[in-house]
Parts: sequence; C-alpha cells; structure tokens
Amino acid sequence: MTEILQGKIDLYRCIHITDITLPSNFELVLENSLISWQSDGIRGVWLEIPSSQLELVSICKHKGFYLHHVSENGLVTAKWLANTQNKLPNYSSHYIGVGGVIFNNEGNILLVREMFDNSGIGQWKLPGGLVNANEMILEAACREVKEEVGINATPIGILCFREIRNYIFNKPDTYFIALLDAENVELLQDTEELTQICWKPFEEWLRETPIGEGRNMLARLYGDSQESPKELFRKIALKNQEYEYETPNFTKTISLHLPFNTF
Repeated sequence: MTEILQGKIDLYRCIHITDITLPSNFELVLENSLISWQSDGIRGVWLEIPSSQLELVSICKHKGFYLHHVSENGLVTAKWLANTQNKLPNYSSHYIGVGGVIFNNEGNILLVREMFDNSGIGQWKLPGGLVNANEMILEAACREVKEEVGINATPIGILCFREIRNYIFNKPDTYFIALLDAENVELLQDTEELTQICWKPFEEWLRETPIGEGRNMLARLYGDSQESPKELFRKIALKNQEYEYETPNFTKTISLHLPFNTF
C-alpha cells in the first residue's frame, strides 16, 4: 500500500498536516501524497515542518510549496493544487495594539511615561501594548495594565480605534482604546519599560502639547461635553455587547462594539 501523509480536511477541501513527525522517506511520501490529493480533489495543502526537521524545507520548495509562516512547532509551508488562482489566505498581516483607560475615584486618569519613547518629549500616555497571539483585545488591555502598573482591572468595553500604515515591518497597525475598572489603585511600576506613572486630571492631560495619539483620540471622543469623562466614557463603553451566534454546525461568541452615535 502506498504511504501518504495524513491530515485533516477542512470545509474548503484543503488538507492540514500538523503535529506529526515526518517520515524518513519524506520526499517519496510527499510525492505520493500530492498525486493522491490531486486525484481526490484536494484544493490546497498546509504542511507543517517540525523544528527538528527543518532540513526537509528544501524538499517542500522543490515540490512547489512556499513558506507561509512560523508556528510554535515549526515552519508552515503551503501549496495550491487546484487549477485556479491560489485561494489560500495570507498569514496575519496587521499588528493590533491596545491602551487602557482607567479613572480613580477622583476622576483622574492613569498615565505612564515609557522608557523607550520616540516622541523626544517623554509624553504621558495610556498604559498598554501589543495584543498577543490568541488574546482578545480587552484581555490584552487588562494584562498590559497589570504588567505595567500593577493594577488588576476588569474590562468595561472598547471606546475607539485608529489605523495606520507602515508600522513594524511595513505592516498596518490598529490601535484600540479600552475602558477598564480598577480593582485596586495602588501602583507598582514596571521599571524595565516605564520611567514614571501617575494619576492626572483628564482635562489637564488634554491640554498638553503636542497632543499624543491616545489623547487625540480621546479628545475627539469627548468633544465639548460638560459631563465628567469617567461617566461619559462609561456610557460609550457600555454600548459594547456580547451575544451568541448559533448555526446547526457551530456556536460563536461575538463581541459587538457599537459606535458612540447609537445613543
């Protein structure tokens, strides 16, 4: 019996070969597998090369595979088999960052100064950072606040976001601002990333120049409101909703972020 690689076939008739040790006669098995897959109408192949077997990458490239992305276990290669334009999706193409807005009982906002600040003026900004793989935005906001200033926070919702082109490695970046509730107000500074942390009156922060990115977003959101920023932003964030999307095949939990003008 001819040996072929085994994997899972998805909804789009593409096969995924992951979490396996590839055989010693890999080149022959891969050649047999490609013939079998094309005969069975498989449209595309995702083939993960374990870190311990990266010498097999050259064989994959010789068989028409291209490098797709690096996984926790190794290097993922891909090949489109159908006689049509390649429909396999690209790997993640954007960065996502998040800043956390926290007010204390006096209505002051929590701000930080970063050790590595390219503004040249040591701007006061929101605590935050990049969203990790497999992490939701609100989870990331709470984690970053805990890591940077030692506050345990509970997420309320997303306030706003912005997009820019040509960030790290010339990829676009999306930055979200989330409103959080602080479970404690004692500050514990991350001395490896921050030089200072403080509670500052919101309106005083907005008057600082030049206006930073997070301040610009929150200033536009706040507008000429006479309401306390803590209460106004809470109303905005509470427009966020979570619901279950159910079909006969699956159930998904959806986080819905509604715009400010839905009041």
